[in-house]
Amino acid sequence: MPELDRIVIVACMNPVSKTGVTTHYTLLQKHIDDFEVTTVTSADAPWLVRKIASAYFLFCKMFFPNNAFVVTRYYLFLLRFALKRKVAQENVHLFHAQDPIAAFSIRRLFKKAHIITTCHIMNPVGELQIRYDLNPRQISRLQKQFRNFFSTSNHFICVSKYVVEKTKSLFPAGIPVSVVYNAVDFQNISRQKKAKHDGKIIITNCGTLDDRKNQKLLIELAKDLVDQHFLNFEILLIGTGENYDSYKHLIQEHNLNDFVKLLGWIEKPWEVIARSSIYIHTATDEAFGYTIIEAIAAGTFVVAIRSGGIAEILGEEGLVPLAEAKEKFKELILQGDLMDFETKASSQYNRALQKFDIVNWKQKHSDIYRNGMSG
Repeated sequence: MPELDRIVIVACMNPVSKTGVTTHYTLLQKHIDDFEVTTVTSADAPWLVRKIASAYFLFCKMFFPNNAFVVTRYYLFLLRFALKRKVAQENVHLFHAQDPIAAFSIRRLFKKAHIITTCHIMNPVGELQIRYDLNPRQISRLQKQFRNFFSTSNHFICVSKYVVEKTKSLFPAGIPVSVVYNAVDFQNISRQKKAKHDGKIIITNCGTLDDRKNQKLLIELAKDLVDQHFLNFEILLIGTGENYDSYKHLIQEHNLNDFVKLLGWIEKPWEVIARSSIYIHTATDEAFGYTIIEAIAAGTFVVAIRSGGIAEILGEEGLVPLAEAKEKFKELILQGDLMDFETKASSQYNRALQKFDIVNWKQKHSDIYRNGMSG
């Protein structure tokens, strides 16, 4: 008989990757306590397999830099051996894949398993198209490949309605799709009284330092504020990424070292965000925005560029159009109404607590798991 009380979470992203996917399955491990939960990631493949996969990936990156299929082959290879190593000999009924590649890897080994797949990002073909310079033929091949990956799932969970809209062309007909928003542990990320900084406005932003997350906008904002002789502020950028060095150079070029700090990756970013006056999210496209709800849970007022699934978190309050973003953010900082920030932060907190708390999130996942086990 299958072990109906056991769930295996499977993900391409390993536990040390600094992504929302890792945050998501780590929370599942911690909070889904009415089932036995096992997690398998690409890092669970045997040592020799990981070395071979890494050598293959580096070789292809060097000689075939625009081959997006390398990514899918790399993870399919690792997950096949990781699953065989950790669960292939056990009779598991239900799997929770964290991406369609993981779902396909599961189906190759467990033909009769019930597979739930969470879609964390917008259309994955579109994501690869952004990362690689793909021609129409390659895009067509990727779409065919990912439709095949998606066809292996019995139920989809999307982290926002925006993800459903962007990904639905890849979903097979007749497969149920649920929207379960990401959540945070509001009790763990407790609101803290803002530290006094002699009236200085502390601005935070957290995320991968890249073009899409668009932190360059805050560096440009800092330059504008200094040019206007407004010096009573500090911008703290939390995260690492491909643009770290270029942002560091830009900060030095404009003599902004006293005003913009690159903090790197921080394990608990909300501890820094909680001590800030305002959190400004600059991403130009976002499936959801984990750090936004972490900032709200930390008691900090959030404003963001209207993009992707962010409107599903903030509603209309705190959203600004991309074309007006820098001027709107500048206006907020120059006004510097810290009491108003705290009032708005409290309002955002109360609304978010009802929608994004971990208790509701856990219950929705448990219900989906039970339905999958009884199906």
